[in-house]
Amino acid sequence: MRPNNLTFVVLVTSLIGHTAPALAGAIELRKDAIVYAEPSKQATELGKISRRTRVEVLETKRGGGCRYRWRLIAPRGWICAKSKPTRREVTTTALPRLKNGVLPVGRYGRVAKKSEVLVYDNYQAAVLDEGAAPERPMSVLRKRVRKIDGKRFWQTSGGKLIESRFIRKYRPSDYQGAMIDSGDGESMLPIAWARPREKDADVLIYESPSTRAPVVSRLEPKTQVAFLGESADGRFVQIAEDQWILRDESRKASQRTRPSEVKENEVWIDVDLQEQVLVVYRGDVPTYATMISSGKRKHRTPPGKFRIQRKVAQKTMASGESSDEQYSVGGVPWVMYVHKTYALHGAYWHDRVGAPRSHGCVNLAPKDAQHIYTMVQPQVPPGWISANATDEQPGTLVHIRSARKPKESQRIHYN
Repeated sequence: MRPNNLTFVVLVTSLIGHTAPALAGAIELRKDAIVYAEPSKQATELGKISRRTRVEVLETKRGGGCRYRWRLIAPRGWICAKSKPTRREVTTTALPRLKNGVLPVGRYGRVAKKSEVLVYDNYQAAVLDEGAAPERPMSVLRKRVRKIDGKRFWQTSGGKLIESRFIRKYRPSDYQGAMIDSGDGESMLPIAWARPREKDADVLIYESPSTRAPVVSRLEPKTQVAFLGESADGRFVQIAEDQWILRDESRKASQRTRPSEVKENEVWIDVDLQEQVLVVYRGDVPTYATMISSGKRKHRTPPGKFRIQRKVAQKTMASGESSDEQYSVGGVPWVMYVHKTYALHGAYWHDRVGAPRSHGCVNLAPKDAQHIYTMVQPQVPPGWISANATDEQPGTLVHIRSARKPKESQRIHYN
């Protein structure tokens, strides 16, 4: 019996090592494309999908201002984009892509402050030596290394070229917070982390709540500890029997009441600006806790109740022209916008969570940012660069609290 076409495709696919049959309705995008709620460019934007992403097509329509065809794709949304048919499996990789699943996203570096540093717009500009001095301090994500006239260059995520010798490599933090879901619905809070006042110092453990007491041990920065209570004067925290640390050398995550806007089993986030900690909840039960870095004194993070409006896999962030501190940071990973330009996101350029450090956003260690990004709404399908919240699928609520501004902490800023 002669095999039909579908049988032939399945047999060939098996021979070349694929485990799933080809999708007859699958396409591969040739350019980035916006995903719309309806087959119209005036419809609500659901997000953006990356070129070379392979998606399953559920339905097609002509017209509506689309020069190709409108395609309804899985899991949601319509696209009008240049594409080609494919027999390969649909994309299952989330963005940003991680080599072998290992963080961080890539190689990062800071451009040195030297008068001879030049930034080239593209390869041809570098060959002709037509570059310009950077207008502001730059941190960049390396996409590849290129050799031009015997010199090594970083090609950045923005497509720029900078000579490698002018870039100082970062070592992104390996820190990660704690899974604290007990599995039985009981809260495991409070907990705390050791956070010394001086960089690279240890936190001393005293036998009793006094700096005159014998030092029995030391804690490395960011070590998670129990929080058994405070001394009568509030200066010390008990972490075990006959073990005390200074209260101002700890960061405490406490149980908080679920906001009235959150449903019983809904995921939400609590950010404590005084303690510099973040806790993820499902309903009333805390599931994940970590330290953060919020805005510095001149760039305070706004308190209030927000919902995540948009999630972006990677983003270049830059200061405004009128900002008192100029900067450009490329390849910022796992960005979750909550209000205007304020976002929760990964920070590869410092390892000082537990104290204010940002220009207003909530900085997370890369591992924390990646973990939280996958937990919260809106969900970002594989191959999508970004996803927007909608009225039908609202973003996760983020409650940013400030003891200095309790009234503002209760204000709602959903839009």
